[in-house]
Formats: sequence, C-alpha cells, structure tokens
Amino acid sequence: MEKGMKGMALVLILGLIVGICGCAGEQKEPIRLMEETDFYEGVEYYKEPVKRGDLTEQIQIVSQFLPREEWELGFETGGLLLSALYVEVGDEVTEGEILAELDCSDLEEELFRLEAEQEKLYLRLDYLTKLSEIDKEYGGSGAEWKEELLQTEGSLEVTALKIQECEEKAKKRRIYAPMDGTVSYIAEYEEDQRSVRGEPFITVIDTELTLQALTTDGDYLYEGMPVEITIRDEIYNGSVTEVEQIREDRYEASFYLEEPVQFPQGTRGIITIVLEEKEDVLYVPVKAIGEIDGKTVVFYEDENGLKAYKEVTIGYEADGKVEILDGLEEGDLVIL
Repeated sequence: MEKGMKGMALVLILGLIVGICGCAGEQKEPIRLMEETDFYEGVEYYKEPVKRGDLTEQIQIVSQFLPREEWELGFETGGLLLSALYVEVGDEVTEGEILAELDCSDLEEELFRLEAEQEKLYLRLDYLTKLSEIDKEYGGSGAEWKEELLQTEGSLEVTALKIQECEEKAKKRRIYAPMDGTVSYIAEYEEDQRSVRGEPFITVIDTELTLQALTTDGDYLYEGMPVEITIRDEIYNGSVTEVEQIREDRYEASFYLEEPVQFPQGTRGIITIVLEEKEDVLYVPVKAIGEIDGKTVVFYEDENGLKAYKEVTIGYEADGKVEILDGLEEGDLVIL
C-alpha cells in the first residue's frame, strides 16, 4: 500500500513537470494594438461640409425692466395710529408729496398754542419798538420798556425754537415721496394697528424703467459699449450705461435703449454682446477636429470608403465652430 502511494505521487510530480515544460514551450499570438491608421469597411459616417462664412464670439445676458431707483419708506415714529393714507398702489407722486401720516392731533394743538403765543409776542415787540423810536425822538430814559423789549425778543426766539421742534416731530409722523415716481406697494394694516418705527410701509419706484441684469460677464462690459437687445422677438439697439461689481464674480449692469419703449416691470430682454467677429472664413464644427501624434487633424472618407485623416491648421474658434487656415477647401466633407 505504501509503495502504491509513493508511485502515484511520483506520477503526479512527473505530470506537473511535463505540464510546466509544455506551457513554457507554447507560442501564443501577440496582442495587436489598434493603430490610428486602422480602417474598417462597411461603416457609415456622419459628415459635414467645410463651409465659408462669418464667425462671431458673443455672450448673452438675461435682463429685466426694473426701476432705476426703489425706495422702501416707513415712519420714523412708532406706537401711533395711522391718521391718513393719501395714495394707492399705482398712483404717480411728486418729490416731497405727503403719502401718509400718523395721528398728529397732540402736535397740532401744541403748534396752535405756540403760534398764538408767537403772534402776541410779535404784537408786543412792535409796540415796544415804536416806544423806542418815540424815546429816541423826545429823549426819554426808556428804562422800563428797554428791559421788556429784551425779554420779548428772547421769548420770541424760544417760541420759534419750540415751533420748529414741533414741526420736526410732525415730519417724523409723515411719509414723503423722495422723488417723482410711482407707488408700487402699500403694506396691509388694521384700523387700530399702531406704527412700527422703520418698518417698510410704502414703496415708491422710479417712473422710468430701465433694463438691468446680474451677470458674471461684467469683465467684458464697459460704459457706452454697443449692444443688441431682444425683447419679445424684436431687436433694439442699445448700450451699456453702468457696470458695478457687487461681489468677486458678480456684476450689476444697466442698459439703455436708443429707441424709447415702454414695457411692464419685469419684462425680460436678452442682451447680445459681440466680443469678436471674423468675416468670410472657412470653418468646420469644433467636434470635427482631432489630434494624432501632436498634430491637429480632421477625419474624412477616402475614395475606398475608408476613414482617413489629414493634418490641418486651425485659427479662430467661436460658437462651436473653428476656422480652417490650411488643409481643407470649401465643400470638403469631414467626419464628425
């Protein structure tokens, strides 16, 4: 039994040795790498002709008709009831016009009293002034009325300051239009609702709307730059009026239309800006361009229906197209 086992082990070892030797001596066909020049028959390619025309590099910016200025207005005094609202949304207003005011009844009473007191003081001052003129003419001492004259003049100054202070308080209870414009918003309020200092109550916008946009392409813009503006499928000529950088990569731009037009607030316009243009050049789609061994090439179908390539010289690139300076003629077909 032991001899039999040893014999079997010897057979297995010999078998492994023969197998290994056989593998070492077997010759396999080497892997063949596909070369750039390999062509295959029976393949249909999508082809485009080389064209002649203009290449234009441009950017487009979406803009909206918005007011040049917008003011959110509130009362400077809190805790008072609304006395009067003089406007409605859509009303046109003029600069300085009173739009709304809070209850001023206490100030009105105080102002009435001060103005009455002021009128009495003016009458007394007039009387004392005439006494001084008589005194100068007839040489009286005037000791009594001179002191009263000084006191009256002092009282008039104090009363004038009190009237001014009262008027300033009344102004803080009113909202005035900061410019000529249109009321675009009025906050909802209840009859017994009291004012909150500084809280927006009325919004006034500039009557004249302008095209404005936020864009990351502000580096290309400058004041006076001509642009085309498409609004509701109509094209208008315009220019850049203002460019302001508001963040590192964000700009706020305004645009002027040469032909005055009126559109509702929020109407969109597409600003088209031509950065560079080349006229009457040969071009192919960018995706037709390839690279082999560091050379710029295009692929084409040769007379045998096989895919081949040729070296080309390219130039300007814009709008998904690239200029062909050398290597192709107009009408040549290239594979995409």
